[in-house]
Amino acid sequence: MSETEYSSLIRSLKEEFNLRNFFLTYQHPAHFCTASFKRPKHFYLIWNIFWSIYHVAGVLTIFCIQRDFDNVAKILAYATIWGYLSLSLTVLTDLAIVICFQYIPRFKNRANGHSLHWSMKMLWLFSNISYSNGVLITCGYWLLLYHRGNGHHMYLNVMEHALNSLYILLNIFITAKPFRIYHVWQDITAFLIYIMFSLVYFFSGGTTTRNTRVIYFFTDWNNPSVAIPFILLLLFVGLPIVHTILFSLYKLRLYITNRMNTQDQDENSDPKSKLPD
Repeated sequence: MSETEYSSLIRSLKEEFNLRNFFLTYQHPAHFCTASFKRPKHFYLIWNIFWSIYHVAGVLTIFCIQRDFDNVAKILAYATIWGYLSLSLTVLTDLAIVICFQYIPRFKNRANGHSLHWSMKMLWLFSNISYSNGVLITCGYWLLLYHRGNGHHMYLNVMEHALNSLYILLNIFITAKPFRIYHVWQDITAFLIYIMFSLVYFFSGGTTTRNTRVIYFFTDWNNPSVAIPFILLLLFVGLPIVHTILFSLYKLRLYITNRMNTQDQDENSDPKSKLPD
């Protein structure tokens, strides 16, 4: 890394820790509607269409394979389903904004301004919540919960606990949307809402699809000496670590795109590059 690149990195990190980044403020709204690279022209639209269809099909599959209506309601108690539904909502919102940007002139003019449209703030909030929590759910499932005996619907396990994170990691590099380190508070808040839900669900007599009261070992409220420390560990260690990793990937994306843009500018400014073959 050159001295110039190092100075740029330090300046970028100092800017990142400005307190205004605690909120949903950003001066380049068009970054919420475009890819991090310029070509091919319609790639980002096609990308979002593909993943929107995939996630809608995934949600329909999850609900349609349930044996009875009671199970349809019970699966909503699982963090996995909360994560998958929130990610699906994020993808669909992303697609709607991209379509509006490309085909509605008034929306495009607004996106080329310097303040975020309310829909972009919603997308940013959805992305922050679904990305970090989605990756945490993936890691937690394969490290703590998975065993060979629950592979009856292995394709569902892969869809809900692997392909979701694959999309998240790929999209961080493809989208031009920013990712703020301070927005970890949104991840924690969303996780806390689920924990509060699980607490109410448990003491109101709710059961899982296996007709047990315990959804996960860390939401066994009959054993708070295990549940509470583990939840605190997830909230204040697990989520911040995942969020920091995703933030690092975002910074890597910026570094790569800046290098690519610099090379393009150098080639365009080189007289030899303009000579015919």
